[in-house]
Parts: sequence; C-alpha cells; structure tokens
Amino acid sequence: QRRSGGNPAHLVDVIRFLRERELLRVRAGVVVAPAGGVCLLEDVVPRSATHVALARLDELGGVERRLLRAASVIGAVFSQGLLEHALAGQLDLQQISTALDVLRTRRLIAAEPGLQVLAFRDDVTRAVAYATIPAEERRAIHHRIADALEARPDGDPARDAATLALHRERAGEFAAAAAGYLRAAPLALAAQLDEDAAQLADRWLACQRALGDAATREPEAAARMALIQVVALGRRRLASETVARARAAIDAFDAHLTPADRLVIEFWLGSSLAWLGQPAAAQAHLARVVEDATHPPLRCEAAVRIAQTHDYARDRGAALTWLERARQLAGDDPQLLAEVELHRTNLEDAPEALVPSRATYRRIQTGASARGQLQLAARAANCAAHCDLHLRDFAAARAGFQQAIQLNRAAGNWLDVATNLSNLGQAWLWDDQPAAAVAPLEEALRHAQDAEDELAVAEVMVHLGAAIAMTSDPIEGAALCRDGGARAAATGLRE
Repeated sequence: QRRSGGNPAHLVDVIRFLRERELLRVRAGVVVAPAGGVCLLEDVVPRSATHVALARLDELGGVERRLLRAASVIGAVFSQGLLEHALAGQLDLQQISTALDVLRTRRLIAAEPGLQVLAFRDDVTRAVAYATIPAEERRAIHHRIADALEARPDGDPARDAATLALHRERAGEFAAAAAGYLRAAPLALAAQLDEDAAQLADRWLACQRALGDAATREPEAAARMALIQVVALGRRRLASETVARARAAIDAFDAHLTPADRLVIEFWLGSSLAWLGQPAAAQAHLARVVEDATHPPLRCEAAVRIAQTHDYARDRGAALTWLERARQLAGDDPQLLAEVELHRTNLEDAPEALVPSRATYRRIQTGASARGQLQLAARAANCAAHCDLHLRDFAAARAGFQQAIQLNRAAGNWLDVATNLSNLGQAWLWDDQPAAAVAPLEEALRHAQDAEDELAVAEVMVHLGAAIAMTSDPIEGAALCRDGGARAAATGLRE
C-alpha cells in the first residue's frame, strides 16, 4: 500500500509484477511471501506506476518493444492494420502477429470487445512506451501513420482531420499540420465539441509559431481561429477568458473579421460581461447584436440575455419589453419560441401563478426532450422544480432539481449544474434540513468558481453561509453570507 499510494490500479500492477517473477505465490488461496520474507520485497517492488511500466518494457524482446512503441504513437486504441503501416520495412506480418500475441499474454494490450481494434491496458504503459522512443524515430513513425491514414480507402477527411494534423505536427511537418487544424477546428465547433475546438485552434497557432518566417501569412485564417476560440470558450461559460479573447480578437483582426463574425464576438463578449456582473457593459454589446445582426436566432438570443440582465436587477418592465422583442425575432422557430416562453414565465412571480407556471415548464420540458434539446429541457425541469419549492412540495422539488442536474451533466453544462446544485441545497434549507444542504451547496460553489460566474458565486455563498451558520459555525456562516451579499450587490443581483 505504501508503494502504490492507495491507487488500486497501481496495486494490481505491483502484485502482477511480483507474481510474474514468482516473488509471490498463491497456495490453497493464500498468498505466500518469498523465502527471504516480506523485507526482501522492499528493494524489488517498483516505487511508482512508471517504474512498473519501465520494468515490464525492459523484459520484452526487441520485436515486442518496437511494436509496443509504435502502437503508443498511434494512440490508446489502435488497429493491427495501421500498426503494420507504421512498422513497414521494419517487421514482417508474421513478426507483428506473434509479437501482438506476446503482448496480449503479458497483459500489456487487450482486444476491445466487439471492435476490430486493440488497446493499451493502462495509460501509464502507453506514456512510458512513447517516452522511450528516440525523437527522430518518433517523428518517422508519426509520418508513416499520417501517410497511412491519408491513403486509407475508407478515410473520412472530416473524421480524420484532427488526428492527421496531430501526427503531422509531431512529425515536424508544421505546414501540413496547420492546414489540418484549420479544417478540424470548425468541424469540432459545429459538432459542439467546444473544448476540442479551442485546443485545435491553439494547436494551429502553435504550428504557425513553429514555422516562424516560413509561415503563410493568412490574417483571415487567424481571425477565423480567434473567432472559434471565443465561441468555444463562451459556450463553456469561461467568462473571464472569453472576455480577454474577444477583446484581443477585435484588436488584432478587426479589419479581417466579417461583420457577421464581429457580431458573434460581440454576442459572447456581452454574455460573458453579464456573467461577470457587468450588466451595463453587457447590454451595450448585446444591443448592437440585436440591432445589427442579420441572423434572427442570434438576435433573439441576444434580446433574451438583455432581458435576463434586467430580471436580475428586478426591473420587470424592461425585461418584458426585451422578451417581447425576442418573441418577434423568434418567428416560428419552436426552440426559440420555447426559450422566450420559459423566460417570460419566469417573470410570473405571483403566488397564484405557480401552478400554471409549473404546467408551462413541464410542457416546455417535454417538447425540448422530444427535440433532443437537453439544455432547454434541463432549464425547464429546474424552473418546474422551483414552482414545487414555492408550493412547499419539497420532495418533488428535490426530484426536479436532481433531474435537471442529470440533464445538464449529460450536456456538459457545468455552470448550469452549479445552479441546479444550489437550488437542491436551497430545497433542503426550505425543508429545515440544513445539514443535508451543505454538500450540494459546496459542490455548487466549486463549479461556479471554476466557471468564474460572479452571479452564481454570490448566490451560492449566501445559501451556503446560511447552511453552515445553522449547522456548525454561526460566525463563519454569517461571514460567508455577508461576502455573498456584497458580491451580489456589486454584480447587480438584487433578488
């Protein structure tokens, strides 16, 4: 346990390491130490998972080691066919087949069930195998793999663009890699793979830097990649980074951004400023989108977000005005109309409106779920649960917030998960069970702080402070409430 650090996977590797060397034996179901006693193992047991992997690699024959290294270049999962291309001219087919059998027997690789591919049994073995390849040989393998991927008759330019670019970059072929990343980043963004899209844009920039004076000067391409980074960060609600990237993109590429692209950046800049508690600045950017954009969905969403800033400030009249503008811009789009209806229903705060509002939210949730719109379904479930909370049906409210958490986790909306967790904690508070409220509120605070959403952080701090004050530490709880209240005042959150 001392050597494994409590890591079960490392512990299994250590035990396997000792059994392979007959330093541990099992007799009648009992583990038997070597003749010299357990103390003998102190100098034998590898000190880390990396040392275990290195020891096992050292014991392989030359053919098996070469094959495992080549496989590590391909990835955690690899096909025998691609491996054969990577080792062309170095090993024949029979050598490869025999070596794969040895590696399977040694439990270094395994077949993926139901797929015609193989996989490393653990990430450490793959990382160690890759690190032991000399740099020149590593580049050559990456080059052969990229060539093999491009030559595949079943190749898919969209599917393979990112993988090809990565292999070209690691082969030192930066111009080809940059071209690949330029194709791959927009595809990832269109597929809602926002983190991947941002990383691909970063890799494109790294390749441009590596090319130095040899880089092709394409300001339009640079502007396009800057736009992708802003959208990808904004969708993930990384507010501070979105603001910084948006302003940098406007400063550096204003002359090379189309008017439509410039307004997309304005939209995410305004949205992020709202999350950071700067409503006036947010409204200015979002209003330009409403007035100048030609894409109705973007204009509608900007109007909704302006309405939200007024709602946070408890200015119901202004919020209603902007929601009516959003409804007109929505046209006959069912998703946009549902979004506007949800926010319009949020403004109905009279006690007699709770039951009809809950029915509206549940109808919106059902429609959104049928259309596969997880985010909208989650927001509707959260709002319906709020109605249950005010109707003092605490069990139903908690069930609704849990449903919203599950939907948002499935969609990867971590800030909305924070909101749902905060609401779940409040449901426990309302039910006079503050001890049960602490855990979801602490998790909510972590997510909100990670997302840098000042509005969410302020609200969670107030409720968490109340829970702590009622359960364990009144002084700490009161301080947290005061801090949260001050943050709320600074961000324009009046509720």
